[in-house]
Amino acid sequence: MSAAGGGAAAPKLLPRHHDEFRSKEYWDSFFQQRTDAFEWYGEYEDLRKLVHRTLRRTERILVIGCGNSNFSAELYDDGFEEIENVDFSDPVIAEMHRSHSGVRPKMTWTVMDVTDMRGYEDGSFDAVVDKGTLDALMSEDTAEVRKSGEAMLREVKRVLKPTGRYMCVTLWQDFIGSAFLSSFAPAAVLPAAGAAAAAATSGGDGGGMSSWKLDLHSAAATSKPSPYLPVCMVAAKSSVTHEREPIAEAGGEGGGGAMRVTAWCDRAGRPLDVGGEASVLVGETEVLLHVREAQEMHRRRFDLREIKPGRFQQEDLWGEGEHDSPRFTLLVVDVSSDGRASTVPCAVVLIPRGRDRDFTFSSREGLHQVAESANARRLIAVRLNRGHDFSHGVEGVKAEISPSISDFAPEASAAATGGPGIPIMAVADGLGAEGRVVAEGRLECSGNYVVEEEEEEDEDEDEDESRPAGVYRRLIFLKNEGVVQTEVRMLGEGEDDGARPPPAFSRKSSKSGGGKKGKGKGKGAKGGKKTPPPAAVAAAAGGGGGEGVVEGGGRVDSSHLCFEYHRCMIAGAAFADFRITTGTSGGGGGGGGGGQQKDNRAGARAPTALVIGLGGGALPMALRRMYPTVKVATVELDPEMAGVAKDHFGLRESPDGLKVIVEDGVAFVNAAVVSATGEDGLPANAARLDSTSQPFTKPTSTPDLSGTPAGSAPAAADPPKPAAACCADGGLATEAVLPPRPPDANDSGHQTGWGEAFGPPYSAIFLDVDSKDTSVGMSCPPAAFLEPAFLTNLKTLLDGGGGGGGQGGTGGPGILAINVAARSKELFGGAVDAVCAAFAGGEVHKLRAGADDVNSVVLALPRPRGRARSGPLLAVAEQALTSATVSRKALASILEMCDRAEMVQAAQPPKTKSKTTAGGKGGKSKRSGR
Repeated sequence: MSAAGGGAAAPKLLPRHHDEFRSKEYWDSFFQQRTDAFEWYGEYEDLRKLVHRTLRRTERILVIGCGNSNFSAELYDDGFEEIENVDFSDPVIAEMHRSHSGVRPKMTWTVMDVTDMRGYEDGSFDAVVDKGTLDALMSEDTAEVRKSGEAMLREVKRVLKPTGRYMCVTLWQDFIGSAFLSSFAPAAVLPAAGAAAAAATSGGDGGGMSSWKLDLHSAAATSKPSPYLPVCMVAAKSSVTHEREPIAEAGGEGGGGAMRVTAWCDRAGRPLDVGGEASVLVGETEVLLHVREAQEMHRRRFDLREIKPGRFQQEDLWGEGEHDSPRFTLLVVDVSSDGRASTVPCAVVLIPRGRDRDFTFSSREGLHQVAESANARRLIAVRLNRGHDFSHGVEGVKAEISPSISDFAPEASAAATGGPGIPIMAVADGLGAEGRVVAEGRLECSGNYVVEEEEEEDEDEDEDESRPAGVYRRLIFLKNEGVVQTEVRMLGEGEDDGARPPPAFSRKSSKSGGGKKGKGKGKGAKGGKKTPPPAAVAAAAGGGGGEGVVEGGGRVDSSHLCFEYHRCMIAGAAFADFRITTGTSGGGGGGGGGGQQKDNRAGARAPTALVIGLGGGALPMALRRMYPTVKVATVELDPEMAGVAKDHFGLRESPDGLKVIVEDGVAFVNAAVVSATGEDGLPANAARLDSTSQPFTKPTSTPDLSGTPAGSAPAAADPPKPAAACCADGGLATEAVLPPRPPDANDSGHQTGWGEAFGPPYSAIFLDVDSKDTSVGMSCPPAAFLEPAFLTNLKTLLDGGGGGGGQGGTGGPGILAINVAARSKELFGGAVDAVCAAFAGGEVHKLRAGADDVNSVVLALPRPRGRARSGPLLAVAEQALTSATVSRKALASILEMCDRAEMVQAAQPPKTKSKTTAGGKGGKSKRSGR
């Protein structure tokens, strides 16, 4: 049991092992060692209001597991004199009798096992009080311990009168709460076997026919604050049977007989005023979750009492009523005093809407500067979240948050001012204004979202050219408003994206190049000054004339990447060999050529890239612009996300350029490995999933993009649905995601005419997936995507990764690019180590997106790069991007990322007998990341 009391030194005060908690010998020794009263869950004064609300002075009260607590004595002195105390420890009962019998003659003390109180008849007491006894008895989650707890609860119900009450103060671990709630479930909602057992063992409880009204209270200790939040559950017995009252206050899950608990504390653990409007919790799951949230919030508030320089954490404040997102989000920053004589313990600043992503109001460093300018040790920055009404203005918001701010203020704040006295500041922008809402809705996997636009202007001539003025459109999920999922720049009226078409397809070898190599950042191919009309550019990029066009008109500037980590991914992709090849030879091809251009050579195959994680589609669309020869397959888990990307961010699929598959990313990759290598012939470096790995079943139509069914699934499991079916089942019309079905499409919906061009081996794989678990310190990617088996499977699907299959690779090694977002250096280092281990013998680099950006990109190649791709990333990228259909400014924003590349692991070239080759081992690879 996690109990209050702290970590005392010798003599031992708390159990070292859970089973000691239930041992009579332990408690005898415990009470002999300790002479003063040991208050597990606060003092009597902390519970006095609940006592007066639950008990009456004339009633007969039984205190079980009394120990040497002063609770019974103070209860007696408060006018409740009909008290009987029981405990199974002889020494404590003897000591308590000696101490109290003279001054409190009506109170009795008896040695008794609370699981077998046969010394009392049925219906003997008006109330039973339990202050931590159930916790002590149920010290761990085992069948034996649960049996003991249930026995005690049966005895409690038996000795209560028909209108009796059980007042239980507990730390309410989930398994204890579950046992409590199950014990007070009426027979009407128990399974038949459970009801029969209850009837046989309940004694005076009437076979479980009595109903129970359950009230939940917070029982926080205020006299001696603790990180633990006990709760007080009051079960009030009623003689009304279920034949007369079929809907009981306590019962099983669901339906009219669902368990109902009245909560007199909010989700933050704060008690609600008596007579106020309490919330009704329905079902065991909801009750356990409510208590868990309250206890966690209490623990966080306790931790916030102390100023800890370097602290940077987020807290949420929820409004009244039902809403899917918090009304306010607080960013808490603690700074050191640095010897300053006059400082304010705590200050609050309201973040204007529309500026919540500014460096000043979103980063640790920016908020640190605001705190110092306010001369505050702690700064609480308040973000006003989307979807809520703040029409009452600045003063209204101040009045609204003021009562709650003290929960997040340091203890020094109250001590310094004699009360909260915390200044709440607003900047000149006031509450600001939200962006223009373009669309909003709810996605199956990601919850509520909003698409909004905001116009940004150049404020000075030195403004960063990588973010030009214009209208920016964003996709934001309300469950995590501090993160923009997708952002694109919209083209203004009459504006084009300054793009240039790719050079004509060349049959020359890669040595002669496909375009003039640039001599520096921003240098494009020869003849790039003349800009074609936007429609021509879209067609050249394989967009079928409609790429970038959004619902309601307007076009996305798909050549401009708003996120620096996307630019890092595009730059790093230059290490891959994106030449068009002939058959399986891996031979050279032209250095350029758009996806729409046809290669008449027998067996010619364009390079393919796999993007896991679609979002609004900014990354796959940019890939098509930067590397026009590449065909891009994108895997997305949420079946409705493709519709959002198409309608609001200009995504277009085409048989020449881009395809979207709705599938779980892990399952897709595992299936692709099976498809590419043969189910019974996995190469040595391909992971064979064992019983501890994520289960995977080969689908009836394997997602190898070949469009032909390739095997049957085992009868024991249902196969994953084809991509088209998944889209349709998700409520999105198939044609909204996939292009019109060509004549050669088979019955499964796969496109046999053009699907093979999107399959493995891949020249590049991009992993851009966020984690839905906000409790971990790494928001990208989810832990499953860094498992050794999965990383090895990704390697298998790359050119040069050992997987084979498909139509043959491009000759050079493929590259894996992973977006890793982790504030912790340890977590980021762990991710890099995992990639290095999976790509042992290969090459690994890392690129930091920016000084203020939490994102970094990890690049990995399965084997040494060929001569055509050797050298530093900048030189390689300048040559590889000569075919990009973008403006020089957009190209320059990509190339400037190259200087951030840092080699983590040098490739190990194959051993040869040539001394020259051996002597150069690792040489070029080591320089490539500088």
